[in-house]
Amino acid sequence: MITILLSIGFVGALAAYATYRVMPASKYLYANAKASARSSAFLTTDELSKMCEATSFNSFLTYLKETAYADCCNVTNAKELHILMEKKFLSELQDLSKDTPSEFRRVADAYIMRFEAKILKLLIKSKMKDMEIPDYAVYPIGSLTASRIDEMKNARTIADLAVAIQRTNFSGLFAKALPESWEEAEEEIDRFVERTFYSRVKEAKIPFASKLIDAWREKVKAEAALTAIRARLRGIKTERIEELLKFLGFPDLIEIATLPIGDIAKIRTLPYKEVFEKNWSKILEKKEFGRIEIEIDKEFEDKIKRLASIYPDGPLPIFEYLTRKNNERKRIQIIGKLIEVGVPAKEIKELVE
Repeated sequence: MITILLSIGFVGALAAYATYRVMPASKYLYANAKASARSSAFLTTDELSKMCEATSFNSFLTYLKETAYADCCNVTNAKELHILMEKKFLSELQDLSKDTPSEFRRVADAYIMRFEAKILKLLIKSKMKDMEIPDYAVYPIGSLTASRIDEMKNARTIADLAVAIQRTNFSGLFAKALPESWEEAEEEIDRFVERTFYSRVKEAKIPFASKLIDAWREKVKAEAALTAIRARLRGIKTERIEELLKFLGFPDLIEIATLPIGDIAKIRTLPYKEVFEKNWSKILEKKEFGRIEIEIDKEFEDKIKRLASIYPDGPLPIFEYLTRKNNERKRIQIIGKLIEVGVPAKEIKELVE
């Protein structure tokens, strides 16, 4: 009898464990299936190569019309294309997230904040520097609705603008003190966005959250390193670069501000170290960052792909699809912009392929 009871108890424990494992993951099955089905529409290497060979922006659009981006082709220049493609990506992100649990939709909103932040920075910059911004550059995204944007545009002071911000996903930003400079405002926005993303991933308790956060933070660290290197090459003061890296949460990168410029790629704590070393001579000689940015994006994409293959039962396959889609979008936009300004096909291919 005891043996039977123990057996029943063991089977019950297994069933409970299986339920624990399957129930959270099952919430993502439909969204993951949608993402998987849409993966067939990604551009091939040949399609990207043909776009690079286009002889004009209009001929580039002709190639693009034969792809899943046909609805973005009713444009006259690369700036308009950028906006339409960004809107399309965000629409797809929201469409996928609506088929996920409510806790994950908050994570998706935090992801969208990265795009909202660019609009918010422009609105704040226009107010702090008393400058005009073109209408095409500011458009509704996420919690930055058309009416909210109008409210911010019409704000008479930075204080008024900060009040309007509290009615968006950026509630809490500048709540204690207003930024003294545009640079300080930009840094605070970036820090706020990253903190919000990490906290919402943790709050949602989504499967394998720590793996996603680690991969995301490594990419953000690489982007912070690039920002500091750009500042160094522009002759920004050492103290200012050190303050920036500490504020962004990467004090282990402050050597970027003091080391001989040729030795920066050797910093032990530099993320994506092989990518930096591979592209370092080009950065020093030409101050050209396009290729390294694309390679960092690709490394991040590959990392998310590996995680999604190891942990296929949660939201990671959705993130894999979105990361790949976002990187493809950015490549297409770069190709269109370079063709528009007359860069030869060979140089474009060297950059994006």
